[in-house]
Amino acid sequence: MKSEKSKIIDEIRERINKGDLSAFEDHYTPDFKLSGSEVWFLGVDELTGKFAFEHYVRIIRNDFLSFDVETEVLVEVEDGDYVIRRIIWRGRNPKVNMEMQIGVPPSVEPWIDMFILYKFRGDKICEEHSVYNTIQTELRMCDGDTERMLDKTRQILSAGRSMREKIIRGEHCIPDATPMIEEQQLMAKQKIIQ
Repeated sequence: MKSEKSKIIDEIRERINKGDLSAFEDHYTPDFKLSGSEVWFLGVDELTGKFAFEHYVRIIRNDFLSFDVETEVLVEVEDGDYVIRRIIWRGRNPKVNMEMQIGVPPSVEPWIDMFILYKFRGDKICEEHSVYNTIQTELRMCDGDTERMLDKTRQILSAGRSMREKIIRGEHCIPDATPMIEEQQLMAKQKIIQ
Protein backbone atom coordinates (compact mmCIF):
# COMPACT_ATOMS: atom_id res chain seq x y z
CA MET A 1 0.00 0.00 0.00
CA LYS A 2 1.30 3.43 -0.94
CA SER A 3 2.10 5.98 1.73
CA GLU A 4 0.58 9.48 1.73
CA LYS A 5 3.91 10.95 0.60
CA SER A 6 4.13 8.49 -2.28
CA LYS A 7 0.56 9.37 -3.34
CA ILE A 8 1.46 13.08 -3.27
CA ILE A 9 4.48 12.48 -5.54
CA ASP A 10 2.31 10.48 -7.98
CA GLU A 11 -0.38 13.18 -8.00
CA ILE A 12 2.22 15.87 -8.68
CA ARG A 13 3.59 13.89 -11.63
CA GLU A 14 0.11 13.51 -13.13
CA ARG A 15 -0.61 17.21 -12.72
CA ILE A 16 2.76 18.22 -14.18
CA ASN A 17 2.11 15.97 -17.18
CA LYS A 18 -1.09 17.96 -17.76
CA GLY A 19 0.70 21.30 -17.30
CA ASP A 20 -1.11 22.09 -14.03
CA LEU A 21 1.11 24.68 -12.32
CA SER A 22 -1.25 24.96 -9.34
CA ALA A 23 0.40 21.77 -8.04
CA PHE A 24 3.11 24.06 -6.65
CA GLU A 25 0.81 25.83 -4.17
CA ASP A 26 -0.84 22.52 -3.22
CA HIS A 27 2.25 20.38 -2.69
CA TYR A 28 5.42 22.48 -2.36
CA THR A 29 6.75 24.87 0.26
CA PRO A 30 7.38 28.46 -0.92
CA ASP A 31 11.14 27.97 -0.30
CA PHE A 32 11.30 24.73 -2.34
CA LYS A 33 14.83 23.81 -3.53
CA LEU A 34 15.56 21.89 -6.76
CA SER A 35 18.98 20.50 -7.56
CA GLY A 36 20.44 17.77 -9.73
CA SER A 37 21.53 16.99 -13.26
CA GLU A 38 18.86 19.19 -14.89
CA VAL A 39 20.05 22.21 -12.88
CA TRP A 40 23.80 21.65 -12.62
CA PHE A 41 24.41 21.86 -16.38
CA LEU A 42 23.27 25.48 -16.08
CA GLY A 43 26.23 26.16 -13.80
CA VAL A 44 24.12 26.74 -10.68
CA ASP A 45 23.82 24.54 -7.59
CA GLU A 46 20.08 24.85 -7.14
CA LEU A 47 16.94 26.75 -8.11
CA THR A 48 14.36 27.83 -5.54
CA GLY A 49 10.68 28.56 -5.09
CA LYS A 50 8.01 28.58 -7.76
CA PHE A 51 10.62 29.46 -10.38
CA ALA A 52 12.37 26.11 -9.68
CA PHE A 53 9.07 24.25 -10.03
CA GLU A 54 8.26 26.00 -13.32
CA HIS A 55 11.74 25.09 -14.63
CA TYR A 56 11.13 21.45 -13.70
CA VAL A 57 7.71 21.43 -15.41
CA ARG A 58 9.20 22.87 -18.60
CA ILE A 59 11.85 20.13 -18.70
CA ILE A 60 9.29 17.37 -18.25
CA ARG A 61 6.80 18.80 -20.73
CA ASN A 62 9.50 19.34 -23.38
CA ASP A 63 10.26 15.62 -23.13
CA PHE A 64 6.74 15.04 -24.50
CA LEU A 65 7.68 16.96 -27.64
CA SER A 66 10.69 14.68 -28.15
CA PHE A 67 9.30 11.26 -27.18
CA ASP A 68 6.40 9.20 -25.97
CA VAL A 69 7.52 9.07 -22.33
CA GLU A 70 7.25 6.17 -19.89
CA THR A 71 8.38 6.41 -16.27
CA GLU A 72 8.67 3.33 -14.07
CA VAL A 73 9.31 3.41 -10.33
CA LEU A 74 11.68 0.50 -9.62
CA VAL A 75 12.29 1.10 -5.92
CA GLU A 76 10.86 3.47 -3.35
CA VAL A 77 12.13 3.88 0.20
CA GLU A 78 10.58 6.17 2.78
CA ASP A 79 12.20 7.23 6.03
CA GLY A 80 10.63 10.02 8.09
CA ASP A 81 10.60 13.18 5.99
CA TYR A 82 12.42 11.55 3.06
CA VAL A 83 11.29 9.53 0.06
CA ILE A 84 13.86 8.11 -2.35
CA ARG A 85 12.81 6.74 -5.71
CA ARG A 86 14.85 4.92 -8.31
CA ILE A 87 13.08 5.38 -11.61
CA ILE A 88 13.63 4.43 -15.22
CA TRP A 89 12.62 7.08 -17.76
CA ARG A 90 12.14 5.75 -21.28
CA GLY A 91 11.72 7.74 -24.46
CA ARG A 92 9.83 5.89 -27.19
CA ASN A 93 9.04 6.96 -30.77
CA PRO A 94 11.52 9.87 -31.01
CA LYS A 95 10.33 13.07 -32.65
CA VAL A 96 12.18 16.23 -33.62
CA ASN A 97 11.64 18.87 -30.94
CA MET A 98 12.27 22.12 -32.81
CA GLU A 99 11.86 24.19 -29.62
CA MET A 100 14.81 22.42 -27.96
CA GLN A 101 16.70 21.58 -31.18
CA ILE A 102 16.63 17.88 -30.28
CA GLY A 103 16.74 15.33 -33.04
CA VAL A 104 17.12 11.69 -32.01
CA PRO A 105 17.50 8.89 -34.58
CA PRO A 106 14.21 6.98 -35.02
CA SER A 107 15.92 3.70 -34.08
CA VAL A 108 16.92 5.03 -30.64
CA GLU A 109 14.85 4.45 -27.51
CA PRO A 110 16.91 6.15 -24.79
CA TRP A 111 16.42 5.48 -21.12
CA ILE A 112 17.64 7.14 -17.95
CA ASP A 113 18.29 5.35 -14.66
CA MET A 114 17.64 8.10 -12.12
CA PHE A 115 17.52 8.53 -8.35
CA ILE A 116 15.32 11.23 -6.85
CA LEU A 117 15.37 12.27 -3.21
CA TYR A 118 12.29 14.15 -1.98
CA LYS A 119 12.34 15.92 1.38
CA PHE A 120 9.00 16.76 2.95
CA ARG A 121 8.08 19.39 5.50
CA GLY A 122 4.71 18.26 6.79
CA ASP A 123 2.72 17.20 3.73
CA LYS A 124 4.64 19.43 1.28
CA ILE A 125 7.88 18.90 -0.62
CA CYS A 126 10.59 21.35 0.40
CA GLU A 127 13.54 19.82 -1.54
CA GLU A 128 14.05 17.61 -4.57
CA HIS A 129 17.44 16.29 -5.67
CA SER A 130 17.91 14.05 -8.72
CA VAL A 131 20.97 12.39 -10.19
CA TYR A 132 21.68 10.30 -13.26
CA ASN A 133 24.65 9.54 -15.47
CA THR A 134 24.44 12.36 -18.01
CA ILE A 135 27.24 11.07 -20.27
CA GLN A 136 25.72 7.58 -20.45
CA THR A 137 22.32 9.11 -21.23
CA GLU A 138 23.68 11.30 -24.03
CA LEU A 139 25.60 8.35 -25.48
CA ARG A 140 22.32 6.39 -25.64
CA MET A 141 20.62 9.37 -27.33
CA CYS A 142 23.34 9.26 -29.99
CA ASP A 143 22.98 5.51 -30.54
CA GLY A 144 26.48 4.80 -29.18
CA ASP A 145 28.24 7.23 -31.55
CA THR A 146 30.93 8.76 -29.29
CA GLU A 147 31.88 11.59 -31.66
CA ARG A 148 28.26 12.63 -32.08
CA MET A 149 27.78 12.45 -28.31
CA LEU A 150 30.81 14.69 -27.74
CA ASP A 151 29.52 17.22 -30.31
CA LYS A 152 26.07 17.17 -28.67
CA THR A 153 27.59 17.56 -25.19
CA ARG A 154 29.63 20.57 -26.37
CA GLN A 155 26.44 22.07 -27.81
CA ILE A 156 24.56 21.47 -24.53
CA LEU A 157 27.36 23.01 -22.46
CA SER A 158 27.58 25.99 -24.79
CA ALA A 159 23.81 26.49 -24.59
CA GLY A 160 24.07 26.05 -20.82
CA ARG A 161 26.19 29.20 -20.56
CA SER A 162 23.57 31.40 -22.21
CA MET A 163 20.81 29.58 -20.34
CA ARG A 164 22.63 30.33 -17.06
CA GLU A 165 22.61 34.05 -17.87
CA LYS A 166 18.82 33.94 -18.26
CA ILE A 167 18.43 32.00 -15.00
CA ILE A 168 20.54 34.55 -13.14
CA ARG A 169 18.24 37.30 -14.50
CA GLY A 170 15.23 35.29 -13.25
CA GLU A 171 14.08 34.36 -16.76
CA HIS A 172 13.14 30.89 -17.94
CA CYS A 173 15.68 29.34 -20.28
CA ILE A 174 13.56 26.41 -21.46
CA PRO A 175 10.54 27.12 -23.66
CA ASP A 176 7.01 26.45 -22.42
CA ALA A 177 5.97 23.31 -24.28
CA THR A 178 2.24 23.73 -23.67
CA PRO A 179 1.38 25.53 -26.96
CA MET A 180 3.25 22.89 -29.00
CA ILE A 181 1.68 20.02 -27.05
CA GLU A 182 -1.78 21.49 -27.60
CA GLU A 183 -1.02 21.93 -31.30
CA GLN A 184 0.15 18.31 -31.58
CA GLN A 185 -2.99 17.09 -29.81
CA LEU A 186 -5.14 19.18 -32.14
CA MET A 187 -3.27 17.79 -35.14
CA ALA A 188 -3.70 14.24 -33.82
CA LYS A 189 -7.44 14.84 -33.44
CA GLN A 190 -7.61 16.19 -36.98
CA LYS A 191 -5.84 13.09 -38.30
CA ILE A 192 -8.34 10.85 -36.53
CA ILE A 193 -11.33 12.78 -37.90
CA GLN A 194 -10.05 12.82 -41.51
